[in-house]
Amino acid sequence: MSTYKEIFGKAIKSIAGDPNPSPVTYTVTVANPGSGNKYYIDGVLTPTLELYEGNTYNFDYSGASSHPFRFSATSDGTHNSGTEYTSGVSVDSNITTIVVPVGAPTLYYYCSSHSGMGGTALTPAADSTLEGQIWYNESLGKFRSVLATGAWSSAPSIATGRYLLASAGATYNATIIFGGVTNPGSSYRTQTESYNGTTWSEVNDMGTGRFLPAKNVGTATAALAAGGYTGSTVSNVEEFNGTSWSAETALPAANRNQAGFGTQTAGVVAGGNLPPITTTAIKYDGSSWTSANALPVAKEQMSGSGTETAGLVIGGRPPSGNVATVEEFDGTNFSSGGALLVAQAGNIGAGTQTDTYQYTAYGSSPLTSTSNYDGTSWTANVNMATAISSGGGSTGQGAGFSQIQGGGSTPSTSSSTTSQEFNFSIYSPVAATWSSGGSLNTARENGAVSGSKTAGLYAGGKVYPNSFQNASEEYNGTSWAEGNNLGTARSNIGGAGTQTAGLAAGGTNGAPGSSGVQTATEEYGGTSWTAGGALSTARMNTSTAGLQTAAFMAGGINSSNNLVTTVEHYNGSSWTSGTAMPGERSNSAAAGTQTAGLAFGGYVPPSYAFANTTIEYDGEGWTAGGNLSVARYGLGGFGSQTNAVAFAGTTPPNSNSNSTELYNGTSWSTAPNLATSRTGFSPSGSYNSGTDGFAAGGSQAGNPMNAQTEEWSPEVIALDYKNISSS
Repeated sequence: MSTYKEIFGKAIKSIAGDPNPSPVTYTVTVANPGSGNKYYIDGVLTPTLELYEGNTYNFDYSGASSHPFRFSATSDGTHNSGTEYTSGVSVDSNITTIVVPVGAPTLYYYCSSHSGMGGTALTPAADSTLEGQIWYNESLGKFRSVLATGAWSSAPSIATGRYLLASAGATYNATIIFGGVTNPGSSYRTQTESYNGTTWSEVNDMGTGRFLPAKNVGTATAALAAGGYTGSTVSNVEEFNGTSWSAETALPAANRNQAGFGTQTAGVVAGGNLPPITTTAIKYDGSSWTSANALPVAKEQMSGSGTETAGLVIGGRPPSGNVATVEEFDGTNFSSGGALLVAQAGNIGAGTQTDTYQYTAYGSSPLTSTSNYDGTSWTANVNMATAISSGGGSTGQGAGFSQIQGGGSTPSTSSSTTSQEFNFSIYSPVAATWSSGGSLNTARENGAVSGSKTAGLYAGGKVYPNSFQNASEEYNGTSWAEGNNLGTARSNIGGAGTQTAGLAAGGTNGAPGSSGVQTATEEYGGTSWTAGGALSTARMNTSTAGLQTAAFMAGGINSSNNLVTTVEHYNGSSWTSGTAMPGERSNSAAAGTQTAGLAFGGYVPPSYAFANTTIEYDGEGWTAGGNLSVARYGLGGFGSQTNAVAFAGTTPPNSNSNSTELYNGTSWSTAPNLATSRTGFSPSGSYNSGTDGFAAGGSQAGNPMNAQTEEWSPEVIALDYKNISSS
């Protein structure tokens, strides 16, 4: 009998725990070795750390609380013209936690209050040699391994909902989709959208709006659109060069709904509907078309993959219904390949003749099932998150690589904006979610919010119709406890900071346009509230975020009931003027810091219009950011400028929302919804908690006050450890 090492070349290891364990907690202390104060990590002077992608690391600096432990992509961080790195980072009660994002840069740990104290934190990917290795975990008493697996997850929506479109792309992060049709109305689309691995963006349109052009020929920078339907079947051909489309040599005959494979200069188009449905196959050399030997069976609405000399035609629809047949092309002839597991049409094939991944398809309805081909037979792969057919997506790589899907038809929508991403790796994503937390002791809306989901603070607010509150409550991740009250009862307050260093500023204890609009600022030290420096401009419903010693307040409604653009900065004792917002705005959510902030949603002129716009603040000026998918006011927000969460609020014409969106520094994408639709969140930004924020209080239809708390957990990427059993 052969041993594991003889078969795989790897010995079975015996270790106390798993490689690259997660989470890991480090104790951070500070001492002076003779050259000034320095960090010690588990007793070691400024070691170079290895923080593996996907893992969670806690840095407990409770014994050095006057030296806040932070990360930057620049050595010595903000002391060396760098900025704080906040992706995957949260701070709670003197513990800095980082869930290392995939692709994170080399990081540097530093003290945000003092220079020269930190060191380097490398962020390597998990050791690729772990895949397929077996070890004995002595603590668990189990044999374990790390396996590569695949999973589909939601991706940012495409801009134009459509189906029966075409696509091209050698990799998932370099893919285009084009053409298609939108129903109702049968609008033939010219739009082209490109995916870069993070977002979809529109590029130059096709010259001819059409649906059902040949699929899967070329790449994102050298694609082919051949034939299609514009109210009648057409023969015109366009080439895409990565920027724009140009008209090229037409097909020998008008055709639509053909399979395609190969490149823009060595491509094959097969089958389709002239009409009638045909066996015709033709080749393209970048300038002209020539005949090829025909398909053995006439069919349409199938996909292709591979090259001009080693291609596949997958499934499709002959006149009699969907089929599972697959044809292989050797450059001259088509021959039968292994049959699909499910008869289907409207699919996508991605990869080569001997390694193809099939997804988005229609059986008797849109399918979630996917499969891969090894050159002989098909095996089932991971189901898609949403059933979809006749969409576009990446057409290169193969079964073991990432893919992106955009558009198509779902069971509920014929012209979908749905986008889904498939990742195959040794990392396993744990989906983002809201979960139920403890209820506030006093149900209310529009209080000042700060802190995190395990160390939160809620102060003031209002109980319908006009009972202004001074109650202050602290959250420990399980329940809320009464703390000392605010000095001034009020609602619609700007909040910032943490549970032990909170800020409440402005707000109102009267009707809009009355003397009840406040300039008062109060600071929380973890036990009680004390008076801080007054605002220069009394206002309510502002966008407020940052720290108790470095906050910003923007916009809002003044004592004359007018929207304003005013911006003020707080330094821990007084407010000073900042750069005004580019336009009046109120009731918008906020996130980030005084030098890297966001304001999103809210009311804007004229006539208090609902806003979906985002503006970014660098401490000196404002620039436009990506738009929310859902315009709303009274929403909540938390996080950083590059990792923010927007949730709930009021949407047109006047409905409470439970929708959640995530901001990556460029664009917003949809995320899991809150359990309860509600509005009435003061536009406060919990500092630096894009990974651990919460939603508390608010109001619902008919104005009942809400005491419910929901806690946000973002998507986490972790190594996919597997226990090995005898069965």
